[in-house]
Amino acid sequence: MVNGAIERKNLLGMPQEEKFTLFDVLLIVLIALLLINVFVQTVWLSPVEVSGTSMEKTLDHEDWLLIDKLKKAKRGDVVVFKATKTDNYIKRIIAMEGDELYSENGVIYLKISGADEFVALKEDYAYYDPDKIEYIKDKFSNFDEEKFKGTYLNEKLDDIPHTVIEKGHIFVLGDNRWGSKDSRNPSVAQVDEETIIGIVPKWAIDGRKSYAWYFEFIEKVNLWLKETFNGSK
Repeated sequence: MVNGAIERKNLLGMPQEEKFTLFDVLLIVLIALLLINVFVQTVWLSPVEVSGTSMEKTLDHEDWLLIDKLKKAKRGDVVVFKATKTDNYIKRIIAMEGDELYSENGVIYLKISGADEFVALKEDYAYYDPDKIEYIKDKFSNFDEEKFKGTYLNEKLDDIPHTVIEKGHIFVLGDNRWGSKDSRNPSVAQVDEETIIGIVPKWAIDGRKSYAWYFEFIEKVNLWLKETFNGSK
């Protein structure tokens, strides 16, 4: 001390003339990136991992995707929604509030709200396992493969009855029409728009293989941290 004055030091106890080191800068940048990442995932883009085959061939089991929480959903979008208290589903929107639809011989016909006529949907994305055709032939002796031309086809050969979409709801189907629990099932039925968590943009579907490594790496880090800290108790 000099004349009762205390030597000026910064909060870390280092002399005032001490400069930031490269480590300090990197640490600050890392913290900033983590905070930005948390903010982005909370407000805008969040990662999800596909579980199951209901969206083949568009998406595969264990694919990583980014969902947009801000974009408004529209017909044809792939969306993630809260199906139960514990499960989220990923499906494609076929119809929205005020629309009408039905299927005939596997072809889905849609009348958009305000339109005058039903239009047959061209569903290039829809898929069913062609190997199951033989199973269907054996199970239903009257099955006419030539007649049943549509992309909507199930093992019961049931067409979708005429359906009007309720206010604030959407009608969803999985792209894998033989392996999807969707609006055809009474336990799912028409989905409340309020349960939509986010949509999967086309660029996120097209580029999912290019960013998958990042989320797979994060998963491994999280697993390592969990095992490390649980093992230390």
